[in-house]
Amino acid sequence: MENLKNTDSNTAIAKKRLSEEIEELLEQLPLKIGSGERTITIGEFIEHISSRGFEVALLLFSLPVAFPAPAIGHATLLGPLIILFGVQMIIGRDSLWLPRWICLRSVPVKFISFLKKKGLPFLKRVEERLGRGKKLVLQRTLHIPIGLVVVAMGLIMMIPIPFTNTIPALIVFILSLGLIANNDLLVLFSLIAGASLPIFFLIIITFII
Repeated sequence: MENLKNTDSNTAIAKKRLSEEIEELLEQLPLKIGSGERTITIGEFIEHISSRGFEVALLLFSLPVAFPAPAIGHATLLGPLIILFGVQMIIGRDSLWLPRWICLRSVPVKFISFLKKKGLPFLKRVEERLGRGKKLVLQRTLHIPIGLVVVAMGLIMMIPIPFTNTIPALIVFILSLGLIANNDLLVLFSLIAGASLPIFFLIIITFII
């Protein structure tokens, strides 16, 4: 089991934009990729930016499903992880916990390539438009509803019905961007969309049946 804690040494890191932190980390990886050695473990990746562990974890694990890319990941595998993060948010954990076997797994090279070519440029554009506000009011007061929405989206992502996992993953992705950018409006939009989605799916399933 791994507990990824925030430390005082992360204070300076937290002042940087997330895209800058990820870009600095990825710049250290090309030689490892070219040599055929492991790139970096999931635990190392998250720990590098652990000052915002939950937001980063939600963004990274929802991105491959929200913006599907071949051979990167599947909703049935990423859904349980998103549920795990949501449960920890509900109980009010200050640090991100991941099972040791997940922390020791290497981040796929294709995922690193996806981040470099598409993920980072998109994230930079979003950060420029959103900017960074003060500490979230919603994040401090509504951590339980936020966690519940994350859990619900993770569950819907696991439903084995075509085209039903992209929307909940996109909601989690937008929510994580709102938390990273300290944008209450974006977080509120995600909460409303996340609360409405299960009702929408129930209506559709009722009509189908």
